[in-house]
Amino acid sequence: MTEPLFPPTSLAEWREEVARELNGADLDRALVSTTREGLKLQPVYPGSAPRDPFVAAACQARLGRPTRLVQPVLAASIAEAHDAVVEELHGGADGVWLRLALGARLGRADVGGTGLWPPDAAAWRGLLGASRPGTLVLDAGANALPVVAALRPALSAETTLLVLSDPYAALAEDGALPASLPRIQAELAELTLGAPGATTLGVSGAAYAEAGADLTLTLGLSLAAAAETLAAVIDAGVPAERAVAALWWSVPMGRDLLMNVAALRAMRGLHTRLARAFGVAAPGLAPLHAAPNAATLTQRDPHTNLLRVTSATFAALVGGADLVSATPFDAPLGQPSALGRRIARNTPQVLLAESHLGDVVDPLGGAPAVEALTDAVGRAAWALLQEISAEGGLSASWRAGKVHERVSQAQRAWTAQLRARKATIVGVSDYVDPTEAPLTRPSLVTTPPGAAALAGGPLRVDRGASALAALQAAAEAGAGVCGLAAALDRDEGEREPPLPSRLDAAPFDALRARVEAAGGPAPRVLLATVGPVGEWKARSTWTLNLLRAGGLDPVEDEGGASPEDAPAQLAARLQAVGAVAAVICVSDARLPGVAGPVAEALRAAGAAQVWVAGRPATLKELSPAPRIDGFVYAGADVVSALDGLLSALGLPEQGSW
Repeated sequence: MTEPLFPPTSLAEWREEVARELNGADLDRALVSTTREGLKLQPVYPGSAPRDPFVAAACQARLGRPTRLVQPVLAASIAEAHDAVVEELHGGADGVWLRLALGARLGRADVGGTGLWPPDAAAWRGLLGASRPGTLVLDAGANALPVVAALRPALSAETTLLVLSDPYAALAEDGALPASLPRIQAELAELTLGAPGATTLGVSGAAYAEAGADLTLTLGLSLAAAAETLAAVIDAGVPAERAVAALWWSVPMGRDLLMNVAALRAMRGLHTRLARAFGVAAPGLAPLHAAPNAATLTQRDPHTNLLRVTSATFAALVGGADLVSATPFDAPLGQPSALGRRIARNTPQVLLAESHLGDVVDPLGGAPAVEALTDAVGRAAWALLQEISAEGGLSASWRAGKVHERVSQAQRAWTAQLRARKATIVGVSDYVDPTEAPLTRPSLVTTPPGAAALAGGPLRVDRGASALAALQAAAEAGAGVCGLAAALDRDEGEREPPLPSRLDAAPFDALRARVEAAGGPAPRVLLATVGPVGEWKARSTWTLNLLRAGGLDPVEDEGGASPEDAPAQLAARLQAVGAVAAVICVSDARLPGVAGPVAEALRAAGAAQVWVAGRPATLKELSPAPRIDGFVYAGADVVSALDGLLSALGLPEQGSW
C-alpha cells in the first residue's frame, strides 16, 4: 500500500499550525473573507460536505442534455434584427434571445423604447424570415399573450419557445403594467393553457440585479415572484403540474465566479422546493438561463468586457445552465458590431468545444467549498422568500415599498465598495488607459410603429384556454399586437416607480465626463516623491491609477529627491510639466518630516491644490499643521475625494450620477 505523500491532518491541527504562522493574529480575521451577500468563505473546508439532495438530483438529471447557446439580438429595426438572427444562427448559435421595446411590452403603439417592436405577424415573419432557431427566448414583459399570438404564425414548428413573462420583473424594469396585476396573471394562465409546447412562465432576476441587488436577494425576489405567479395561474385553472412545468428561470451572472456557480446550482434545489410547496412532488428539470449582469459591463474601455463576459460564461457552463447567452463587448454602447457579436458567440463555443466544459455534469459538485456556498445561497434565498411571504407576498411587499428598500440598501452597500475601490473595475476605476479612443455604436432606440400595431380592431375573442388560438387567428388575418391586446378588454394598468438600473462604473464615469465636459486637456497633477524609490513607488503607482480614474493627467516625478533638496526640486518639476496640483507620495515614516516644506514650496510654485497620498492621522501630531488640501488612501471614498479635487480646480459641476 502506497504511503500518503502528506500525513493526515485534522482541521484543529491545521488551525493550530496556521495560528503559529500568523504570529498570533486572529485567523478568522486574516483568512475568512465575506462575499458581497454577507456569506463567509472559509480558508479551508472539511474533506466532505453534505450535499443538498435536491441540488444533486437536479444537477445529475442534466446528463445527456446539451447546453444551448442563445444569443441576444440587439437591433433597432426589423431588418437589422433579421440580419442579426441569420448571422447568429449561421455562426453556430442554437437560438436567439429577443427583448421587446417598452412600447411592445406595454402594448402602446405610440411608444418606442430600446429593443424590438414587431407590430404584427408580418413584422415577425420579416424578422425571422426562413430561419429556424432551435430555441427562441422572448422577453415580452407583461404583454406576453398578445405578443406570442402575433409571433406564433411566423414561428417554425421546430423552434422551442421560452417566454419571459414575469409581471414583477416587468414592473421593476418598466414601472408599469398594461393591465392590473390580477388581469395579467389571468392572461398568463390563458397563455400557459393555450401553448402546451412553450415554456411560458419565465422569471427573470435581471431587473433586480441591474438595480443593485446581490445574488441572494435576486434569487429571493425571483422565488417570491414565481410563487405568486404559480398561485395565481393555478387559481385560474391551470393544473399545478402544468404550471410548474411551464416555469423557468433567468439568472444574471455577476462579478464573482464562485457565487455565480453557487447561485445556479442553488436555483436547481430552490425550484424543486418551490414545486413541492405547490404539491408537485417530482418536478421535471426547469430550464435555467444565464447571462451577464448588464450592470457589470462598462462603456469606457469596453474591450475589458471580454473578460467579464468570459468569466460569466465560464460560470454559467460550470454551474450547469441549460441556456447560455454571451453579451457582445460593445453592447453597452448601443447596437453591437459584427466583431462584438462574433466574439460573444465564439466564447461559449470555444469553452464547450475546446475546453469541453459541457462534457462533465456538475463538475464542481462534491467540492466542499462549492457545496457549502451552494447551501448558504439556497438557504438565504429561501429565507427571503419566507420573509416576503410573511409580509403578505411580493405584491404587498412591493406596495409597502419593501422591495425598493431591500434593493436600495444592497445597492448603497455595493456602491460604497465601488467608490472605495474595494471592488475594482478594470479600465474604469483602476488601470485606466489614458490613450483609449472612445467607441460609438448606433442607437438601439426604436421608432413607435403607430397604426400597424393597431390594425384589426375592434375584436372579440373567447377567454380561457382558447384565447391564444383565437388571438393567433386574428393575428394571421392581419391584426396588430395592440389590436389583439384591446380584444382582451383589459382594465387600467398598474403604475409603480421602477427600480433604477445603474452601471457599476457610473460614479467614475461621471468624474471623467466632468473633466471632458470642461474642454481642453485634462488638469495635470504632479506626483511629488521623496526618498529612495522603494519607499514610494507602490504608493505613487496607486495614486497614478486613481487620478487617471478621475479623468486627471498624473505625472510621476521619477527623481525621488532627497529630503533636503525635495522642496526646490519638486517646485521646479511642477512648473516644468505644467501641473496645476500635486499629490505628495512618500512613506508614512517620512511624511511628517517633509509634508510642510514640500507643500509650501509646491504652493509657491503655482499648485492650486496640494494633497497627500496617505491618512490624515499620519500628520496629526505636527504643530503647526501643514496646509494640506486633501487626502487619498486605500479604503476611503475616493469618488468623493476626486470630486472635491475637481471642484477645487474649478471644473463645473455636472450633477449627481
